[in-house]
Amino acid sequence: MLNSKDLNRKRCPTGALSALLSLALGGGLLVSTSAEAIEYSLTAGFSTERSDNITRSQIEEDDWIHTPMLTAELAHQTANLRVEGDYLVEHRIYTEDFFDDRTRWTGRADLQWDALNFLQFNASNSRTESTEDALQQDVENNRQITTVTSAGPKLQFRPRTSDILSLEYRFADITQEETDSDSERQLIAVAYELGLSENRALTLEVSRDMVDFDRDTSPELDIDTASLTYSSEGDAIEVDARGGYTTIDRSLNRDEVDGVIGSLDVTWSIGGGSQLEINASRSINDQSDDVLRGSAEFGQGSVFQNTDVNEVFTEDNLNVTYSYGWGRNTASIGYQLQDQDFEDIAESEFESRDQDESGFNVSYARRVTPRVDLRMGARFLERDFQDRGLTEDFITADLRIDWQAGRRVNLFAGASYEEREGSGADALVAALSFDEFRFSFGLTIDIIDRTKLPQQR
Repeated sequence: MLNSKDLNRKRCPTGALSALLSLALGGGLLVSTSAEAIEYSLTAGFSTERSDNITRSQIEEDDWIHTPMLTAELAHQTANLRVEGDYLVEHRIYTEDFFDDRTRWTGRADLQWDALNFLQFNASNSRTESTEDALQQDVENNRQITTVTSAGPKLQFRPRTSDILSLEYRFADITQEETDSDSERQLIAVAYELGLSENRALTLEVSRDMVDFDRDTSPELDIDTASLTYSSEGDAIEVDARGGYTTIDRSLNRDEVDGVIGSLDVTWSIGGGSQLEINASRSINDQSDDVLRGSAEFGQGSVFQNTDVNEVFTEDNLNVTYSYGWGRNTASIGYQLQDQDFEDIAESEFESRDQDESGFNVSYARRVTPRVDLRMGARFLERDFQDRGLTEDFITADLRIDWQAGRRVNLFAGASYEEREGSGADALVAALSFDEFRFSFGLTIDIIDRTKLPQQR
């Protein structure tokens, strides 16, 4: 079920945001609102980055990338309306012309309007930069913008004081900048939340998701899901456990896909600054839904995924993260495991997309002084394409320092290293293996900053 009730994500493009605001203003929703309740900012910046292997290949070529950028943010909240947006516009200049200079804007905007006690209207727009083909290198000519725009009403009733009956319709349009993978989705969902106590609830949900791909060779999908979710919030432990069943009916004489789905999310505040998070899930996705989920988070930069295909697959995920904070320091260590099993058999074993991923990540952050922040991290990942006889090992490490040099001026410097090494019989092994070192520095200037004004209650 598409969920837009959490509009407090940090980050969001100006055109879509203006459209949402125009809708609100045109409807007279802000007539009684004080202008001081609107928070907004405009920030300009410039960064310079040097890569010693700009094409990420075994033939190493260095290049400088200069990037002027502009970021706009806006937030507004009243008793019945929430609007939030954050967009980044940047122009990448490649001095050696290995890639064409490119202007791109990414971000997200959300609107939630409680029109009546029982009627809510939600709308959102996101623009995320993604790799077209995750099997190829993450370079400029393998990237595209994925745009997701959705809107729809949601009805909520209270049969009892502790219960909520919800009916929702949502239309979503998903477009890819380069590839022929566009789709439209319509969601109809009914949910009943049974309040067991003040902090515990049991929710039964039934939904139908109808997917229509623009590409003629991609089957239309009717996705029916029934699930039961138990949620509990305690002083130290929060638990969400979901179980259900999904059936996907496909056109073009494709086989029906069905199976058990579920998820378990546990957050344990151990005490003394320690926290443990466990997230496990099994889902049956189509590529359109996978892109939709990837675009839900604001991403300034590339998302490593396949956006050039429309296929159905079963996905198992496990993420475990332990974090600890002491004084001005925060550290975390995590483990991730993912298995994707595509339903349609590839024409040959060398084209199979079935894959397993596993890896570790560590991070450390410190407030060195009230004006200086230090962040560093590393990631180790193995991707295994068993049918293709191909294994890839990834190592990434990064370091960044931010310095608030003045009331409106911020300076930053950073360095990163990435290595990708393939092994096996696949012809891509040699082409995929590379290592790259980058360092960058730059500044941002707050042109307008009205983001700390008191919001109207």
